[in-house]
Amino acid sequence: MQFTQEQRAAIESRGENLLVAAAAGSGKTTVLVERVMQLIADGANIDEMLIVTFTRAAASELRAKLARRLMEESGAPEEQSVRLERATITTIHGFCAEVLRAHFEAAGVPAGFRVLDEANARRMEEEALDEALEAAYETFDSELDALDFGRGPKKVRALAQALLHALDGRPDPQAWIDQSVGEDWQPLFDVLAQAACASLEEARDQTILAHSLALAGAPGYEEALAYDMGALYAILEDADYGQLHKALRDFRQERLKPSRGKDEFGVREHVKLLREEAKRAVQRAQSLVALSEDDARADMLANQPALRALARLAQRAQALLDEKKAEEGALSYGDLERYALRALRVEECARAARERWKWIFVDEYQDTSEIQEAILSALVGQGNAFFVGDVKQSIYRFRMAEPELFLRRQARYARGEGGRLIALTANFRSSGGIVDFVNAVFERALRGGADEIVYAGDERLRAARGIAGERVELHILSPEKDIHETGADEEEESEAELLSGAQAEAQWIAGRIHSLMEADPTLRYRDIAVLTRVKQNVLAPMARVLADEGIPVYADEAGGYTDAFEVRLALALLKLVDNHLDDLSLLAVLRSPLVGLSSRELAQLRLAAGDAPLYEAVLHSQDAALAAFARKLDAWRDRSRRLPLGQFVDSLLMETGLVHYASAMPSGAARRGNLHLLSARAAAYEENGTGGLSGFLRHTETVARQGGEDAAHALGENDDVVRLMSVHKSKGLEFPVVFAAQMGRGFRGQKADDSLSWHARLGFALPYTDPSLSVRRETLARRAIACRKAAEDLAEEKRILYVLLTRARDRLILVGTLKNRPLIPWLWKGNNPLHPKNALDIVTSGIYELGGEPQWHEPGAVPPESRASETLAPRQLREALLKAQEAPADEKLVAALAWRYPYADAAEAPLKLTVTSLVRKIEGPAVKQELAELPAFLAAEETTAAQRGTDVHRLLARASLADIRAGRLPEDPRARRFFTSPTGQRLLKSARVEREWAFDLRLKPEDARRLAGLDTSEPVMVQGVIDACFLEDGAWVIVDYKSGRDDEAYHRQVRLYAHALRAITHTPVKEAIVFLLKTGAALAVEGI
Repeated sequence: MQFTQEQRAAIESRGENLLVAAAAGSGKTTVLVERVMQLIADGANIDEMLIVTFTRAAASELRAKLARRLMEESGAPEEQSVRLERATITTIHGFCAEVLRAHFEAAGVPAGFRVLDEANARRMEEEALDEALEAAYETFDSELDALDFGRGPKKVRALAQALLHALDGRPDPQAWIDQSVGEDWQPLFDVLAQAACASLEEARDQTILAHSLALAGAPGYEEALAYDMGALYAILEDADYGQLHKALRDFRQERLKPSRGKDEFGVREHVKLLREEAKRAVQRAQSLVALSEDDARADMLANQPALRALARLAQRAQALLDEKKAEEGALSYGDLERYALRALRVEECARAARERWKWIFVDEYQDTSEIQEAILSALVGQGNAFFVGDVKQSIYRFRMAEPELFLRRQARYARGEGGRLIALTANFRSSGGIVDFVNAVFERALRGGADEIVYAGDERLRAARGIAGERVELHILSPEKDIHETGADEEEESEAELLSGAQAEAQWIAGRIHSLMEADPTLRYRDIAVLTRVKQNVLAPMARVLADEGIPVYADEAGGYTDAFEVRLALALLKLVDNHLDDLSLLAVLRSPLVGLSSRELAQLRLAAGDAPLYEAVLHSQDAALAAFARKLDAWRDRSRRLPLGQFVDSLLMETGLVHYASAMPSGAARRGNLHLLSARAAAYEENGTGGLSGFLRHTETVARQGGEDAAHALGENDDVVRLMSVHKSKGLEFPVVFAAQMGRGFRGQKADDSLSWHARLGFALPYTDPSLSVRRETLARRAIACRKAAEDLAEEKRILYVLLTRARDRLILVGTLKNRPLIPWLWKGNNPLHPKNALDIVTSGIYELGGEPQWHEPGAVPPESRASETLAPRQLREALLKAQEAPADEKLVAALAWRYPYADAAEAPLKLTVTSLVRKIEGPAVKQELAELPAFLAAEETTAAQRGTDVHRLLARASLADIRAGRLPEDPRARRFFTSPTGQRLLKSARVEREWAFDLRLKPEDARRLAGLDTSEPVMVQGVIDACFLEDGAWVIVDYKSGRDDEAYHRQVRLYAHALRAITHTPVKEAIVFLLKTGAALAVEGI
C-alpha cells in the first residue's frame, strides 16, 4: 500500500512519543495497524502492547484487522497470532479492570470483583442516596438548613446525586471540592470578563457592519454608529471585571438621526436590525458584570455553608455506595477508573504496568477525560506512546471528554517537549468539492479563542481523491413572508414547530432521494444516510415520513430501549399481570395486536364498564376473545408468582407471540433483540433486587426517567435501507450520499434553574438564597460556569458540524428550516459565522465563499431533480463553462460526438437485473399473487394483502429455529403449516439452513440468452434472494414460499435460483420446491 509522507513518518518513527493529529478520512486506523505490524517485524511482541480504543466494537474490529494482517504477512512470526489472543486491545475500562485484577490489594478492591451492569449500579446509588439523606436530616444543622431552604429534601437529594456524578470523573475529588468551597474567586471574575468581552466584540462587529451599510445606503445613520463603534473599542481596551462593571453600568447607544431619501433595497431597515442585535449583545455583557466585585464576593461567602452541606451529603452517599459495592464484590465503570488510578499512583504498580505494556497506543485520544489522561500518563515512558485522534472530532464532552487535553499535548509536542507532533491532512474519503467546502466553512468558523481550535495550516483538509464539482447543495425550507431577522431565528421555536419542521424536511428529503435514485441506477438506498445534530423527538417522526414516502429506512435512535414500541407493549402487558386494575396498560394491550380491538370496540367496552375498572367489563364480556384473554391473564398472574422473574418474562413473550410479531416488523432483528434485552434485564434484576415483578417495573421506570439504556441494534451490511441517525452515532462511518438535516435548528443553551452547576476547572455552584429576604439570585460562580459552558457548547456544536460534513464521500446535501428568510441573504457570508445561532449561519458562508448560494423552498415543495450546480460550483468552473459555451464549434469534435457505437443494443441491456425482472422478461406482465389473510394477531386493521404476504415471509425468515425445534411454533397458521409439513421437518433436521440468502451472480451471455431471453453478447449481473435452502446429504434443497396459486413463472424463477446456488457454492442442487403457504402443497420444480 502506498502511504503519504506524513503517514510513513507516523508508522516508522521510533524513540519518541507521538501525537498523530489525524484529520477526517486520513486513514488513522490503517496507520495504527501498520505501525503495530512494523513493530512486530522489528521484534516487538503484540501481547506487550496496550491498544486502547473508545468502544468495544472498535476494539473487536481492530483485533480482527490485526489478525488478518498477521495471516497475510508471510514474514510475520506464527507465534504472534497466538500472542494476539492475549493482547490487551480494549477500552479504557477493560484496561482498568486488568490493572485492578493484577493490583487489587494496592487499589483496595476485592480480588474477584465483578462489574455492575447499569441497572444495578443505579439501584445501589439510589439506595445510598436515600440512606445518606435520611441520616443528614436526622442530624439537621445550620449548613444543611442553608441548603434545604426553599428546596426541600427531594431537590436536595437531586443536587446530591448530580454532585455524586460530577465527582465520579475527577482525578482528585477532594481537591475539586476544596476549590469549590474556597475563597479564590479570581478565576471566576476572569471568565466573566472574557465572556462579557466576547459579547461586546459581537456588538462591535454588528455595529461595524451596520456602519458600512449606512455609508452605502442610509445617510445620516453613520454618525451615531461611528460613536457606538468608538465607545465599544474604548471599553474593550481595558477589560478586567471591575473596569467592565463601571464602563457598562451607564453605557447607552447614541440615538440615530433621521435618514432621508429612497431606500429601494431596505438598507435602513437592515441597519436598524443589526443595531438591535448589537444592543442585545451589549445587554448580555452588562448582565454578566452587573454585580460589583464586593457584592459578588459577599454572595459567594454567604453561599459557602450550603455548598459545604451538599459536599458532605454527596461524600456520605459515596461512602455508603462504596460499602454496598464492597459487600457484593462489585464495581461500577466509574470505580474501575477511580481505583485503577489509585493503584497506578503506587510507584511499584506503575512500574509493573510499564514493564507489562512496553508500547502504548491510544485511539480517539480527543475523547479522553481528565481521569483517563491521568491513568494513561502513568504508563507513558520515553518513546513508547502513540496517541492518535482529531480534536476537531471531539464531540463527547457530555461524557466528560476534554478536548483541551489533546490541545495541551499538541502544543507541547509541537514545541518538541516530550514528543513529536505529526499531522495527517490528506482526506481519502470525500470528493474534492466536499473538501473545499469543509475548508471554506471552518476557516471562518474556527478561529481560536472560545472555539479552542484555529482551523489553518495542518488543521485544513487536503483532498486526496481529486477535484469533483456539483457535490454540495444547501436547501432551506422557509415561507415567503416579511422578514425581521438577519439569518437566524431569534425566537425559540416550540416543540410543535420543531416537529413540523423536521417532518417537512423529511418529506423534502424523500423526494430528493427518489430523484437521485432515478438519475443514478447504481445508487442503492444503503448508500444514503440522513444525519441530524439532534435525535430527541426527531428521528422517529422523520423515519415515519420517509417510510410513508416509500423510502426504506432504518432509524438508529440510540435511545432507551424502553421507548421502542415492542418494549412498551411488553411492559404494558407485564404491568397488567402485576395489577389487572391498571386501566392504561389494559387499554394499550387490548388495542394492540395481542388482542386487536378497534377504537370503536374499546369505546363500547369503556361505556359498558361505567365507573367500574375497565377489567370488570372485560371479565363480564360475552365476547369469546375477551373471555379467553381474561383467562390467560389469570394464568399469567399465577405463573408470575411461581417462576423466576427472567424465566417468566421470557415465557410470556414467547407464548403471546410478541417475539415473532416484533421480528416481522421493520428492523425486526433489532426489535427482537430489544425483547431479549427486557428478559435479560429482568433476570439481572432478580439476581440483586428483592421486589419481584413490581420492583422490576418500578426500577425500569426509574431507569427510563434517568435517560434509559441503549436499545439493541441489528443491521446487516446488505440491508438496502437509508440510515437515519444522529451525528454521534455516525462518527467513524462514511456514506456516498449524506443528507444533513435540521440545520436551521437553533443552538440551545442551558436555562438557569436550581440545579447544580459544575465545571471541571471552575468547581461546582448553587444559586444563593437569602433566607431573610427569601430572594434567590445567581452567584459569581454560577454565572462564570454558565458562560464557560456556553462557550464550550458552541465550540462543540462546531465540532459536531465538522463530523457531520465529513461523513460524505460523493455528495453532501444540507437541509434546514427557517421561520424567517433573511432580508439580505448575502450578509451571511460576512457576519453570522462569527456569532452563529444555528448550523445554517455557519455553513452558508462556505456556500457563498465558493461562488454558490442557497436554494430556498416553500415547506412542502417538491425538490428539483438535480440543481447542485446552482448551489455550489467554484467560480473557476463557472467561468470555464461560460468560455466553453462562447467558443466556436470544433468540426472534428462534432464528428466524434456524432459517432454511434455499433453494438448499442448490447450496451443498452441493463448491467444488473433481479431474478424477478428476468422472469418478467420471459412472461410479460408481472405475476399476480393472491395473498391469504393473516390472523388477527399479526394483522393491522387496514393491512394490505401485499403487506400480509411480506409479513409471513419475514416471519418464516426470522423465526427462531431453535424455538421451533423445541416445540414452540409461531402462531401464524401458514408458518405453522410450513414448519409441520414434511418439507419443513426436513429443513429443521438440517445442520445448515440459509434463509433470505441474497446473491449477485454474473451470467454468461449464453446463460443470459437461455434463462432470460436477453439478446446480448455481454455478461449480465443478476441479483436475487432465495427464501430458504438447506443441505441434505451433501446437496442443496431450495424452498420458495408462495402465498398464492402455483404458476409456471415461479418454477422458472426457482430454476434461476438453482443455477445461482450451484455457481456460487460449487455444491449440487438436488431438489427445488415451491411451497404454497395457503394450502400446504409442496410442488417439485423440474429441470433444475
